[in-house]
Amino acid sequence: MVDSEPGVDREAVDRAIALVEGALSACDEHGFTFAAIDLSAALDKLMALRERPGGT
Repeated sequence: MVDSEPGVDREAVDRAIALVEGALSACDEHGFTFAAIDLSAALDKLMALRERPGGT
């Protein structure tokens, strides 16, 4: 898990962000509102991870 590591693997976080954004798009397309809420929260956390000082 990324949180347990001292430095954030920025490439892995960027890949995860891209996957979540794709999933959000699919949820919007198919009307999966509740799943989109969870994915949106996950995206917020990933963005915060990417911007965290010390992340590489």
